[in-house]
Amino acid sequence: MHEADAELIELVEHSAEGTGTYQVVATFRTYRKRRDGNHQLVYIELLDSGTPGDYRWLVEAKGEAGDRASGNGGPTPQMALATTHWAALDSDD
Repeated sequence: MHEADAELIELVEHSAEGTGTYQVVATFRTYRKRRDGNHQLVYIELLDSGTPGDYRWLVEAKGEAGDRASGNGGPTPQMALATTHWAALDSDD
């Protein structure tokens, strides 16, 4: 799996005078079954802060209707995916 470039993240964060900078390391497209039984197209970004810790990895997802989901993050991609609030993509049913 591709991981973020920690030095590049640090450079971007310093240059932009930012904080909490993440690099998008993978983008996925999938069809997700909603609570109402219909399927929706979902775009998922897997983000890496490049720094080991409890919140190194984050997930941001966007449904075709514009609904968004994210989570609490985690030390691994698996944990970040498991803590994503996928039901937020069902908000209009």
